[in-house]
Amino acid sequence: MKTLNVILPAIQSESELLKKNLPRLLERLERAGIPVYQVIVIFQTKSNAPIDLGGPYPPEVKIIPVSFYSVSKARNLGLSMVPLNTDHFVYFLDCDAVPSDGFLEMAKWVLESDVPFARGRVLWREEESGLPPSGSDGVYPRKYVHHMWRVTKHFLWIHVIRGDMLSGIRFNERIGPGEATTLKSGEDLLYYYEIVKRNRLTEFVDFPDCYVCHPERPADLSKELLYAKGQGALYRHLMIDLGLPRGAWIGVALLFALFLGNALFRAVTFQRNGFGILKERLRGILHGDLQGYFETTIQ
Repeated sequence: MKTLNVILPAIQSESELLKKNLPRLLERLERAGIPVYQVIVIFQTKSNAPIDLGGPYPPEVKIIPVSFYSVSKARNLGLSMVPLNTDHFVYFLDCDAVPSDGFLEMAKWVLESDVPFARGRVLWREEESGLPPSGSDGVYPRKYVHHMWRVTKHFLWIHVIRGDMLSGIRFNERIGPGEATTLKSGEDLLYYYEIVKRNRLTEFVDFPDCYVCHPERPADLSKELLYAKGQGALYRHLMIDLGLPRGAWIGVALLFALFLGNALFRAVTFQRNGFGILKERLRGILHGDLQGYFETTIQ
């Protein structure tokens, strides 16, 4: 029997959000009919006070309190608790992201059909009301097989990945996320392409009607500004990584062009933080001393 393993990091300030979203996740897992699953919550707190995350929760939920603050380290700890083989699938979920019923029905289909690498879509809203219909032909879920160069979104929380694809691959704990790290972000993209490179992936299964809801990012582009330098450094790293399959490298090159073009457009149209984003992205690309951060942690 295939098992879905949800790895869910959360920090202390997100405890109320977790108390809201964890029960919603469990209800939807049950409605989707996924017979075997576990939810591994890595709760990051530096307080000695008792942890109150609601509940009680079923035995499928494992809450692991830790004293560090690092999403990448938390995900690595979660991975160490999962047998990374063909009987186990992994779903990395953020505390503020909520998979729709349709996405978890997709996950069930992925487990039953033994699809190694599949993705849904992101919906930038907190609730899933008004979702598009499941499929025009009445067959759910609607799916397509695409070449890897067509990937435009690398959020891990819209992917379901078979465990053997992740064997020996861990998150780089030096590059983010978090304001205390030098590069602030980029861990998802680096991990994503490490999976592609190790497994020589040339295509993926896309489910265009299966959504994960996520709150919108700030309209002032402040997050893009925070991430700009680290993202620029990461794109430089990926562009010179000769180990990527050709299709994936072409996809990275196209995204790199959009990455710069988008920043230039925001600057010349005087969007808020536009000049800062362009400047920081160019700094990340041009400063070769940042490349040492991309030594991938392998266990």
